[in-house]
Amino acid sequence: MKSKINWRYFNILVVLLIIYMIYVLSPLWGNIIKKVFWAFLPVITAFIVAFIFNPMVTWLEKKIKIPRIFAILTIYVSIIAFVLFIVFVLVKPYIDDLGNLSVGVINLLEQIGNLFNVDTTTIQAQAVEVLNSIYSSIFNFFTASGDAASLVFNVVLSGAVIVIVGIIFLLNFETIIQKTKEWLLLRESNQMYQYVSTLYHDLTNYLVAEIIIAGIQFIEYAGLFFIIGLFIPEYMTYALVLGVCVAMFSLVPYFG
Repeated sequence: MKSKINWRYFNILVVLLIIYMIYVLSPLWGNIIKKVFWAFLPVITAFIVAFIFNPMVTWLEKKIKIPRIFAILTIYVSIIAFVLFIVFVLVKPYIDDLGNLSVGVINLLEQIGNLFNVDTTTIQAQAVEVLNSIYSSIFNFFTASGDAASLVFNVVLSGAVIVIVGIIFLLNFETIIQKTKEWLLLRESNQMYQYVSTLYHDLTNYLVAEIIIAGIQFIEYAGLFFIIGLFIPEYMTYALVLGVCVAMFSLVPYFG
């Protein structure tokens, strides 16, 4: 009498075998996927940036009557100037001060140890080691020394790709939207098209609101520290840094 094969268990065994083979070969394909991801990351970032600034470009084009190419170039020049301002005005001058951060951490841990009557020596050593490593990486990056020279080159090259590809995306963004609309109407149901359309418009409105809120928070916090700086000059130095940080952090939920 022939025994019948239980195909249910057979399929489970096949799935488990596939999972096991994927796990065994993960070092091989994992590195390949990682390299492919890092290669396409500038292009993905360029599309995200184009998606973010497309409403602004469209508004400048339709409301202010600025040619689309000039609106795009104006926005990207402003972005580049803003990034350079953050790097060379807000960050680079205070790199040396980051080296003193470990002293403040040690003092804080000592106070915690005295308060709770515990020995924080080991934690202090580990914290100082981590902070010194971070400080060394930041210092090497901004001075382009050591292994950071290649990292600086890669960052600059990726930035150039993001700008160039982003401009191309923005120039053709309306075409991309129209082609996507036609594809959805052809391949998907009308309900799916309505869903994607609603999602796009809601994300656009949310983005505009987030940018306005970020601008308000920058003025609020930077202005507050400028006022405090009139009485305590040390705070004046960090007014712009705080304003930019708060404005940027307020945009984090959008990317999420």
